[in-house]
Amino acid sequence: MAMEFNPLAENCRPERGLNGWFIYTAITMGIIAAIVGVVGLLPFLNGIASMFTTFSGVAALAATGWLLFQFWQRDVLGDVQWGLWLVGGAALITLMVGFGGMQKSSD
Repeated sequence: MAMEFNPLAENCRPERGLNGWFIYTAITMGIIAAIVGVVGLLPFLNGIASMFTTFSGVAALAATGWLLFQFWQRDVLGDVQWGLWLVGGAALITLMVGFGGMQKSSD
């Protein structure tokens, strides 16, 4: 059994409309930020890695906020509330790390 992953394949596209696209974008930005973050250990690429980390944090916060709002409207927030708050906190930390990496050191 061979495993294939093609994010552009028809059966791999996000489902459930805008909710699916928010989650898909947040995951994709997280993967890109992780890859660029490893490459960003090189001194001349540090700003690019911080920029992608910031974008990843923004995408994750937007997706989490949108999902919290959708679950709140459907009155099923109690089932997933703590998990989404934890994900939102991690996204906020990611955003702060991205902003922190964009600061210039004065030393």
